[in-house]
Amino acid sequence: MTYMDVDAYNTKVMEECLHSIFVFYANSIGGPTIRGAKFQKIAIDADLLDDRLTSQKVDLIYKSVCGHSQPMTYEKFKNAIVLMALEKFPNEDSQQRSIIKIFDEYFSSFNDPRQTAFHHLDQDFFKVLAPYRSHLAQIYEHYFKEECAFFTK
Repeated sequence: MTYMDVDAYNTKVMEECLHSIFVFYANSIGGPTIRGAKFQKIAIDADLLDDRLTSQKVDLIYKSVCGHSQPMTYEKFKNAIVLMALEKFPNEDSQQRSIIKIFDEYFSSFNDPRQTAFHHLDQDFFKVLAPYRSHLAQIYEHYFKEECAFFTK
């Protein structure tokens, strides 16, 4: 696989995907955060674990990023992804290339099941809902404030 030049890489796509992963695994109580067990689950689900990046190393990365101020916020999550990339791909010629490689090979295919829940519905279904769109949007925005705030940035 040929890796794109770091400057040309679409960091917005990477940011949106990593945020989707974070929100999917996060506990929303008191703001979206991730505890150590969920961070381990991300590594397992992404099939990241091997001889180089072990479960123990993932735990150490979590603790080094969070310290005593657990649980993990989104900013700390991004820092932990960088550390996992460096651990997983130490032979890359730059930190950016390690990050791109871990994203391309392990995270870019993440498909949030909540985003594809309606893929099987035909256009007639959406036509029936059209008159209620603004009311449904208000309900959605009330219950999913954090998700809406991310996409309005």
